[in-house]
Amino acid sequence: MDGIPPERTVTDSWPVLHGRPVLRRTVAVGLVLFVAVLAALAVRGVNALTLGTPGRLTDRDRAERLAGLHPAQHPGADRSYTPVGAVYTHTSDGAPVAYLHYRLAGGKDPGLGDFLHTYDLPAPGPAAPLPPDLTAALGG
Repeated sequence: MDGIPPERTVTDSWPVLHGRPVLRRTVAVGLVLFVAVLAALAVRGVNALTLGTPGRLTDRDRAERLAGLHPAQHPGADRSYTPVGAVYTHTSDGAPVAYLHYRLAGGKDPGLGDFLHTYDLPAPGPAAPLPPDLTAALGG
């Protein structure tokens, strides 16, 4: 046995625990509970960071959110419209700009009035022609 160090125990590291089995169990249980609570908080933090936000936003999602027309922004609406084209860009000063193109399809009472009512929008003013670059981006 020469040259082989004697086995070390927990009581060698913490001499105050030597000969106190109840205190040793209490410390062990406390450490296990601390690690379990820490792991639960880490899982909850990861869930809060990932579940509360949409995964991958497309330009259409960004444009709908900027315009205030995303279905998540109107939870009380019994239906929503889906744009067939969207352009999300920034102006020269960095402000975001969104253009959405909706095409009314079949369904119950589709029309401009229903669209405006669904999203609580005011009546539109006179129509203005679209800029040529926007017409090209929307595909006609």
